[in-house]
Amino acid sequence: MASGLLKDIYTISAIAANAAGPCSDATKLYVYNQNALKIMVTDAAGAQADMTGGTLTLSNQNQIASLYNTGGSAAVLGLQRDISLVSHPEGI
Repeated sequence: MASGLLKDIYTISAIAANAAGPCSDATKLYVYNQNALKIMVTDAAGAQADMTGGTLTLSNQNQIASLYNTGGSAAVLGLQRDISLVSHPEGI
């Protein structure tokens, strides 16, 4: 991958001949430059950590179990997804 590019896109094509005649299909494969993206995580206290190349496990199993045990299915269905994407102050 050329330096500075975010991703390369490859098209994968297949053509097969069968008794009914030829058939074909294609799909795109996106390969991202691991050095072009940084994964920044902000915890509940507001501290930021660079997780690039590290491991981050997201789990809400305990929260869901607690909601279900106290409020049943209605409490679980009442959840809303709150994921925010923010620009890094350094423009990275």
